[in-house]
Parts: sequence; C-alpha cells; structure tokens
Amino acid sequence: MKMKNRIARYKQISNYILSTDKFKVIFLLMIVLVLYGGFVLGTNVNNFFDTILVNYQFSFFNIFFFSLLLCNTLNTCSVFDELKFYIIRLKDKKTYLKEMILINIVQNVIFIGLFLILYFSVLILLKFGMFDVYNYNSYEISNFLYSIFYLVRYILISLFISIIISILNFKYKKGISRVVIVLFLIGFFVFSELGIDNFLIFELLPYGYLGGVSFDRFLSEVIWSGSYVLFLLLLIFLLFRVSRRKVYIHRYLLFNDISYLFKNRLKFLVPLLFAPALILLILNRNFNVEFGDVLLSVFGNNITFNNNSVIEYIMCLFNVVSFIFIGLDLFIKDIKNEIDYIFLRMNSDTWYKNKFLFLMIIDFVIKIIQYLLVLLVVLLIKGNISREVFNILLLDVFNILFYQLVVLMCYFSLAVNKKLRLLIFAMSILIVIFIPKSLMIFKSYLILFIGLSVMMYILLSIIIKKNKRKVLLLGGV
Repeated sequence: MKMKNRIARYKQISNYILSTDKFKVIFLLMIVLVLYGGFVLGTNVNNFFDTILVNYQFSFFNIFFFSLLLCNTLNTCSVFDELKFYIIRLKDKKTYLKEMILINIVQNVIFIGLFLILYFSVLILLKFGMFDVYNYNSYEISNFLYSIFYLVRYILISLFISIIISILNFKYKKGISRVVIVLFLIGFFVFSELGIDNFLIFELLPYGYLGGVSFDRFLSEVIWSGSYVLFLLLLIFLLFRVSRRKVYIHRYLLFNDISYLFKNRLKFLVPLLFAPALILLILNRNFNVEFGDVLLSVFGNNITFNNNSVIEYIMCLFNVVSFIFIGLDLFIKDIKNEIDYIFLRMNSDTWYKNKFLFLMIIDFVIKIIQYLLVLLVVLLIKGNISREVFNILLLDVFNILFYQLVVLMCYFSLAVNKKLRLLIFAMSILIVIFIPKSLMIFKSYLILFIGLSVMMYILLSIIIKKNKRKVLLLGGV
C-alpha cells in the first residue's frame, strides 16, 4: 500500500513538472538535438550502429545533451522546492534530500527515455536497412554489442552526474551548481581539443567515457567503466552524507591544517615547494632530453636503478619523506593538540574520513604549486611544454597518497596492537621498498595500487572506529 501511494505521489509530481513551461522549452530543444544528430552528424555515416557512436562521441552533441539534461535537473529541483504542501510532510532534511534525488531520477529517466524514443525513430527512418555488423575497432566484439554497452554506460554516468548536480544545488543553491555545470560543459570542448586519449586524466573524469576513448582491450574498458561508475556512486554517497550535516567543524579541520602548516611548518614547506624548480634551473644543461623525462627526474619519479644520477635519488627520497611527514604530522597534531575541540564534536571515524579527504586536498594543492613553478622554469628555458604534465601530476599525487596510506596504516596499527610492532613495521618497510620508484612503472600497476589503497583506507577506518580509546591515548587522554 505504501509503495502504491508513493508511486501515485511521484506520478502526480512528475506530471506537474512535465507541464511546466521550462520543461516544454527543454522538450522542443530536445527535438532540435535529435534532428541535429540524425540529419547533420549522421549524414555521411552509412551504418545504423556507427551513427549512434558518432553522435554520442561528438563533443558538441554531448554539450547540447548535458545542457538539456542538467537544465531539466535544475528545473526539477526548483519545482520541487515550490511544493510546500508535500515538503511540510517530510520529517527532516535527510528525507527531503532523498525525495528530491528520487524525483530527479524519475524526471531524468523520463527525459532520457523520451530522447531515445525520438532519436531512434529518426535514426530508423534515415538508416533503415543499414545494419551491417562487424568488429568494433580492435575489440573482439561487434559494433552492435558495443553500441549497447556504450549507451548503457552513457545513461548511467548521465544519471549519476545529474544526481551530483541536484545534491550540490540542495547544499549550495543554484549559484554553485550553475558554475559546476558550466565548467563541466566546457570540459567537453577542452578535452576534445587537447586530445583526451593522451591523458591519464580521462580515467578520472567522465569525458573519456562519454567521448569514445579506446582501450587496448574491451575487457579493460569494461573494468575501467565499472570502476568509474562505482567511483561516482561513492562520490554521491559522500556528498549525500556531507550535505545533510553542518560543516562548521569540518571546515575547521581543513583551515586548522592549513594554518598549522603556515605557522609551524613554513620553513619545511618552502623548500618542498621550490626545490624541484631550483634543481631544474641548476640542471638546465641537460634540457635536450624529452620534457616528460625532465619532469620525472626533477621530482625523483623516474628511479629505475639504472643510470640514475645522485640528485634524482636525493629528490626521490626528499619528495617521498616530505609528504609522508606532512601526512603523519597533520594526523598526530590533531590527536596531540585538538582532542578537546574535535573529538567532542565528531566521532573518530568521521574525523579520520574528513582528515584524509583534506590531506588529499592539501597534497594536490602542494603538487600543483610545485608543478606550476617547474613549468614556469621550463617556459623560461625552453619556451614550450608538453601535455604529459597532466598525466605525471595525477600519477605523482596518487603515488604520494599511497605512501601516506602505508605509513598511516603502520602508525595506527602499532598504536592499537604493540605486540605486533615488529611484524607491522617489517611489512610496511617491505611495501615501501617494493612500491615502484618510477611513475611509468607505477602506472602499469595502477589498478592494483588503487585496489590496495581502497583496502587500506577501509581497514584504517575500521581500526580507528573500533579502537577509539587507544587512538585517543596517543594524545595522552
């Protein structure tokens, strides 16, 4: 009975939203996009399935489609906010957010359903009989099956992105969500112009999965696509958790860490930021080698134990030890000095998750500053740079985070079980030793290290949650 009542409510709300003037405009523009995809983009394509892929892999088509989809999302949020008679029955903010997300899912499924009905109607009219089936690219799968896979992935990612926008709209209202939408849409154009297939970043942002980047095997594409869908689900879950809570204490954690670094670790931070650029200035006589090799060398990220210079070994050690110190220092600082303020306002598990998130942000900002300084020197000396910098930056950040996770795992494991200190310490040393010191080798095992990182993150969360008292005892409580 409850399910029937809920379905009836959703149907009533949905019909009201579909009757709004804004949705009627969106629907008319949807028809324009369908005609553009069928009559313009599909003109020179003599195959039904290839036309689908050409349309959905074209950047302007994607920009147009997501503009309509996300406008529909904002319109749904706006109309839902006006339903005071319905909102007043919801018991709390959490329920309100759940209902808004569900209504958005319903409306966007209707939007995508209507679009596909119109799109395939036009496509059948234009390409009827052109159903040639053959292997897609170098994959051992037909273009027919790949088109189905591509559309399913496209629809899932589209829905998840619309959910993220709806949560941002709930938390920060339309201003921030509109800025995010504009930046997201610009991304299609930027990455299509830059040649997205040359970037590791396409595996971390949606554009590769929405723009037709090929993998070496179909199985690899399935694995990466599944991983990315899970990543978006995790992001939605985290945003949902954050959006229904007050964030004052969470902001305090971040700003307190930044303030601590500037007040107490500035003498350490300045050399860390400027050392790679200074090394590059000193060694500019070797600048006839490839840009990527230079960038790896100045950060000590190309150690293969074969013809590496002493400076590369020093920079590798300096880089790894510095970031390990920052990660451990920021965690210990809270346990030693902030117990009364932080742990009376949040539980240990929430503290750990927020702390690690902010550590990721701090690592990323420090790395961006380092790379910007190095690129400035490169421009002064050579006058041009390579797009490899995006690949190397992302790999470098993830590599550093992996080291920090290993050391944090060791630290908290020792805190809760001192009997196994020798075993834990030995295992940590072995892991650190066997982590590839070359980012290019690290990249080859990226999926393995992502899996290990997720396992360590979850295990650390369990250790801290189950041993709160022992963790607090580290601070003398």
